[in-house]
Order: sequence, then C-alpha cells, then structure tokens
Amino acid sequence: MSTLEYQAELTKAATEQQFATDAGLNTPRLPDYSAHTSRPTRLLTDAQMQTFLAQGYLQLQSSLPAAFHQQVYNGVEAVIGQGRADQNPGNNFLPLVPELRVLFDDPVIRGALQSVLGQDYMLHPHRFVHDNVPGSGRQAWHHDTYWGYLRKVRNHRPWWVMIMYMPQDTPVERGPTGALPGSQHLLKRLEDANDHEIAHAGPAGSCLLIYYDIWHHKMENFTELSRYMAKFEFTRLRRPDGPTWDIRAPGWQRPQVQVPYGLEPVWRANWHWLTGQPADQATPERLDVAALAKDLAQKDDDVRAKAAEQLGTAGAAAAGAIVELETAVADLHEPVSINAAYALAGLGEAGVDALLRVMQEHDGPNSADPRLFFDEGQEWTIGHAVRSAAHGLVCAGDAAVPGLLEIARSGDELGRRYAAFALGEIEMDTEEVRICLVTLTTDRNSDVRVSAAEALGLKQPDNQTVKALCDILRADPEDECRANAALSLWRLAPISPEVVPVLEQALHDGDRYVQGYALEALERIGTTDALAVLLRHLKTARWCAITSPKSMF
Repeated sequence: MSTLEYQAELTKAATEQQFATDAGLNTPRLPDYSAHTSRPTRLLTDAQMQTFLAQGYLQLQSSLPAAFHQQVYNGVEAVIGQGRADQNPGNNFLPLVPELRVLFDDPVIRGALQSVLGQDYMLHPHRFVHDNVPGSGRQAWHHDTYWGYLRKVRNHRPWWVMIMYMPQDTPVERGPTGALPGSQHLLKRLEDANDHEIAHAGPAGSCLLIYYDIWHHKMENFTELSRYMAKFEFTRLRRPDGPTWDIRAPGWQRPQVQVPYGLEPVWRANWHWLTGQPADQATPERLDVAALAKDLAQKDDDVRAKAAEQLGTAGAAAAGAIVELETAVADLHEPVSINAAYALAGLGEAGVDALLRVMQEHDGPNSADPRLFFDEGQEWTIGHAVRSAAHGLVCAGDAAVPGLLEIARSGDELGRRYAAFALGEIEMDTEEVRICLVTLTTDRNSDVRVSAAEALGLKQPDNQTVKALCDILRADPEDECRANAALSLWRLAPISPEVVPVLEQALHDGDRYVQGYALEALERIGTTDALAVLLRHLKTARWCAITSPKSMF
C-alpha cells in the first residue's frame, strides 16, 4: 500500500470514528445542582467583613458536594493535565469546563461577592486555571497587573476582587497559593514576605476571596500530584448606598488579624464607605499627640508607621501633628506614607490643604515602564507621595474637590492622573467635575486618559460624558484607554443612539477586554437594538464545549 493510500485509510477511519453507533446516545450531561444553588444566600457577617477589609482575604468553603469538585477536577485534568499546560485555553476555559459556572451560584460564593461588591457586579472576562505541576518551584511574590495594563490607579476601596478556587484537596505540600495578609494597599514588596505568608490550603472546594491587589504567589509543590487553581475576577458596578452583608452593628471594630503593618485608617475608611455611616474616631484623650509627632521623625520604620496609624484614627485631635504628618506623606516607608495621608484627611480644611501641597510639590511626569507584565514592586516609588495624597483626598471627600480640579487643569502628568482618579472616587458629581474629566479624556498623556475614562463611569451619564467615552472607544490608540471607556459604559448603561453602534464596533476591537466590556455593556443597556447586536454577535462567536480533536462533529 502506498503512503497516500495509507493516509487515505487513516483519514477515512478517523472520520468514521466521529459517527460511532453510540454517538449522541450516551453523551454525559451536566448534573443538576439546583438543590444546592437554590439554598438561601449566605451573606458575610460583620466580623468577616472587617477581617476582609484588614487582611485582604477570606477563606471560604464551597457548599457544593464533593462530586461537583471531582467533576471540575476531571474536566480541568482533561484539558491541561499530564503536562499539557501549553494547551491552556486561558480566558476560554469556562466553556470548556462548563461545570465551573455553577460555582458562582453557590450560596456561599455569591453571598460573599454580594457582601463585598453589592447586588450588581460583573464576572470579568479574564479568567484562568493555573496548574502547579509536581516538583515546581516557588513563584515570585507579586500582585497582578490589570491584564498587562499598568496605568490604572489601584483602588483602596473594594471595587475589584478575585475568587481562587481549588477543585482538589490542597494541603500545604501540594503547592497552594500563598497570600500576604494586609498587603492589599502596599505597592512595595516586603523583603520578609515569606515570614508572613498564609497558605490557601484546604479540602476540595476551598475558595480564597481576595482584594485584587493583594500580594500572592504560587507555593512549591512537593507532591507527585498536580494542583489546579481556577481564578475568577469580579468588579463592582456602582458605589455603595448601604451595607449588603448581614450587618448587625454599624460601628467599626478592629479585627484580630496578624498583618505585617497596621493600616487601620484605611480599613476604617473603607468600612464607613461601605456602610454609609459617618466616621468614628478614637478617644483623643488616650493619645499623646505630641509624642506621636516626635515618633514620626524616628529612624525606626515600625515606630513611624505605628505613630502614623494611631494619628490616623485620632480625627481632629491629630491637628497638633499636622506639620509632621505632611512631611510623613513623602516617607519612603509606605505604611507611614499611607497612614499619614489618611490622618490628614480627618483634619478638615487644614488637612486637605496639606495633602494638596504634597501633590503639587511632588508632581512630575508619569514614567512607569509599560512593558512590565508582573508587578513585583519594581516601580513603587514612582509618584508614591502623590499617590498617597490622592487616596487621602478621596477619604476627605467633597472638601478636596476644588483643589483637585485646579491640579487636574494645571498640574503635571502625575497630578492630572491622580486628580482624575480622586475626582472619580469622590461622590460629588457636578457639571464642573464632569467637564473637567471630559477634558482629560483627550489629554496628551495616556495615564491621565485612563484615569479620566474610568472616573467618568462613576458619574451621571450626561451627553458630554457619553460622547467622550464613545470618542475614546472609537479612536484612542491605547488599549487600556479604550478598555476603561468600555468599562465605564458598562457601569453607566446610557440609553443613547450613539452608544450601541460604537459598542457594536468595539465587539471587533483588537483588545479582548474592550470586546468583553462592550458585550457586558450591551446587555446592561438592554434595549431592543442593543440586545439584537449582542445576540447576533454571540451566535457567531459561540464556543462548542463538546467539540474537540477527538469529537469534531
């Protein structure tokens, strides 16, 4: 038999194999887990929320049965097991292992997400299943970039979270994810991070709910078994209008957590943002403000950080240390800088003026390297004083807006970037603020445009706002700018004749997250025209989870 005849026989056999006599008769179906997913949502408690805000993560145990986790494990193993990590489908993993989507309906998981993000949130288009193969080494400590984007300002408030799900039993020796407690607001990597590591070890179905920005890494796998971890991201739709967890007491209580550095002023501010309650402060009589002010000048990092943290909980009583606090915002020990900024935020007009001076005095160009994919803290010092001051001004609220508008209009690149970020985070929504942000969407610096595009999504959708976002989505050369514009259109869901055609065009953008946000925005807009565009696109983009090289027809 010739080579050509032999290949023809193989091709014929492979084709006939697709039509075996049992094809279509014994195809397994997704089991019905509705008896589990229909149970009441299990919201987080006050103690859990306070722990999450302080340590940056919560360990949760799925309420789905063991058979579910085994099925997911088998599905993942079939896709990337036996050393086939190079075949990882990345963002396309969910349709290949469709059982995974049931996890989001688990009363425990949906309750935790609702508690932190509110009733409405987005399952982000980025998702990934990591394989920690036997004998693999320890990964470097890092916090994730935003899918290769580095220009976004990291929020202190809980706008973004991740769920890390383990479908198999994962003892420490099998290489779970290690997290660094309390690191979610730190851009500098701790030199002694390994000393504080908490392993995400646990039985099958163990989930880690984390702040998007927490420092973490893959631990070493000492076993002969693979360890899989499915990572999913979620983002908040809108700022909170009240607590969405099982709240029993609105007052802040510091949780008993072991973290390398205390950032209670940040934790407390986030609690009050989520509850909508006015800030409560420590009893001034218990603090020796003059002594704490002197401590801010000590050489010991821990002494300075503790002093700044205590002053950050003192409210108006910290006014006696305002000069020292202003200097401390530029401290090169990051916890000092952050705590000092939040301390100034509690000092009214004088504190706001001090924070604005820090922004102006340390303003300059944006000079981060956009080629970094993993953020390992290499560039944390770039603009660190401006960054801390901006977060402090966000905490200060409406009183900071006039000064931020001035910096947004006349500051250097760092100032304009962080002023736009802060104007978005602050609730005040006036025409003057929106016009300023719209102007910044055409700024010559892409970092500024990224912040302005995201900020507009947190304001009311007037005609100028919608037009500016559509213009970015149509014409901005930077992927990250277009992605933030599409994200903002998802949040705003404006009913405007201009929006749907622009979103339809964005479904074919060269950036996958622009496409993903545009799809989500069309669903939220929900008009007949929007849904028609959405359905037409999904019908052609449909992924068949059953089709594979072994079963093509």
